[in-house]
Amino acid sequence: MLATLQLAIALGSILVILYTVLTWNYGYWKKRGVHYIQPTLPTGNIKELIMQKMSISLMYNKLYKQLQGHRFGGIFRGFTPILLLRDPELIKHFLTKDFVHFHDRNLPVDEKKNPLGLHLFFLHGQLWRKLRMKLTPTFTTGKIKMMFCLITESSREMVKYLEEPAKKGESIEIKDWIGHFSTDVIGSCAFGTQFNSFKDPDSGFRKFGRALMSRSGGFINQITLTCFPILKAVVFVKSLIPGGKKPYYGDMFITLVKDVIEYREKNGVERNDFLQMLIKLKNKGKIDFDDVASKDDDYLKNMDKIVTKSNDGDLELTENLMVSQCFVFFVAGYETSSSVVSFCLHELAVNPDIQSRVRAEVDNALDENGGELTYDVIQSMTYLEQTIYGEYSLFF
Repeated sequence: MLATLQLAIALGSILVILYTVLTWNYGYWKKRGVHYIQPTLPTGNIKELIMQKMSISLMYNKLYKQLQGHRFGGIFRGFTPILLLRDPELIKHFLTKDFVHFHDRNLPVDEKKNPLGLHLFFLHGQLWRKLRMKLTPTFTTGKIKMMFCLITESSREMVKYLEEPAKKGESIEIKDWIGHFSTDVIGSCAFGTQFNSFKDPDSGFRKFGRALMSRSGGFINQITLTCFPILKAVVFVKSLIPGGKKPYYGDMFITLVKDVIEYREKNGVERNDFLQMLIKLKNKGKIDFDDVASKDDDYLKNMDKIVTKSNDGDLELTENLMVSQCFVFFVAGYETSSSVVSFCLHELAVNPDIQSRVRAEVDNALDENGGELTYDVIQSMTYLEQTIYGEYSLFF
């Protein structure tokens, strides 16, 4: 009886100590007199995100509303305290005058374990600042116009493959078809490679894209490991178990990009795509601004004044850095584009009146331009643009 009592006291003491240690950081904001949202153990304020019941944007919107009446407030990502800003003037101050102190994301990357992680989303400090400034000219309207012909080529390829099921009146899984299209467009615009996803739906890059966006991995895993660093040890041990490590398609991606870079530099091949701009940046040290085709691009020319206050020195653009920028180009365009287009096509299918108006606008715009689809023709389709924005309000 006495032994049982002693064991119960010992277990109780251990639990109390463990609870105290785990929740110790939850007093961070209270000690500093900052209003905060009460966290719950062990997820802090992001339980819905970890459980995949809410997207990161909706979760932060929820937390933002809970801090109504305060210019800023404290939240917890796991055990990590996070300051959430609400006041527009305060946000502007952080993003301009004091941006040099707050440009890092709390998502550390290990180059050896994650060679594709050296992109703008994960990089820290001086390297992030230098790379962001150097890459600024790649985002102008003029650069997008140069790649437009590559997009139309992929569009024609998709139309060709849609003709057969259309003639037979067959139903298709449009999300998969748009996924093929997105993969081909990114492959062509990013690194000048034809992926031929319609001919080979199970190609390595389609598998790579699916693996990136699977519910079991990707961004959620990164967030979880950031919240609970101790889990990194569990992941490492699991990777050592036979069959415990998933296929790493990143090696295929790295090899492809490096091979294309080597081929172009050896043979003097140039192409109007994203990779060519990176090659120019590597060799010349900068990417020239083109003639600004839109006033919306004006802010890009002043971006360097926001990103850095002084000359930080030259940036050595290594192959790993170049591959990582191509990787984030792939990630940013793959799921986002296919989801937006798929949802938009669904809404047009169930709203035939809107579909008819969109079709009429497209036909008229093409007729006025002799049947040729150009960047400027796309920009003239205001109702199509409104339809896409309307879809955003429904699903995103």
